[in-house]
Amino acid sequence: MLGSQVGRVKAKAPSVRERRRPGAGLCVLLLAVCAGCYWRYYPQVMETHLALLSSYSEKLESLAEDHHAVPPDAWGEFTYPLERARDFSRIAARRFPGRASLERFDVALDRYEDLLGDLGQLGAPGAAQAIAGKRHALDLAIAATRQALRDEAAAG
Repeated sequence: MLGSQVGRVKAKAPSVRERRRPGAGLCVLLLAVCAGCYWRYYPQVMETHLALLSSYSEKLESLAEDHHAVPPDAWGEFTYPLERARDFSRIAARRFPGRASLERFDVALDRYEDLLGDLGQLGAPGAAQAIAGKRHALDLAIAATRQALRDEAAAG
């Protein structure tokens, strides 16, 4: 009855190029949105790093005052925040070269690194004074960074 007299119609399959277009556009859009969100929060991310560095420097000073040494296998607790902050600085420098807050942030990171140089000496006599002096230098660098962030926000 219907058998062989009915013709077959085949739909044309879309080419590989036609299939990839929507996906590629979506990926580009997603990447742009995510990058925009990250940079929109630049001051908050920097402030988080500053708060962590301040907190860990306070802990180091407390340990030095109590003459508690930190064993080398526990130093990562203090060095990891510096590593993450340096990564943020390196990435942000590509996006915001010459930004005053970033330059001051790098100075604060250097001051924190100076503070970490005394990790092995925490239990030694006189360590509390050395740590206190370096912590004060760090606090000044953090305050300068926060001021630069406020100045940039005010400038718009």
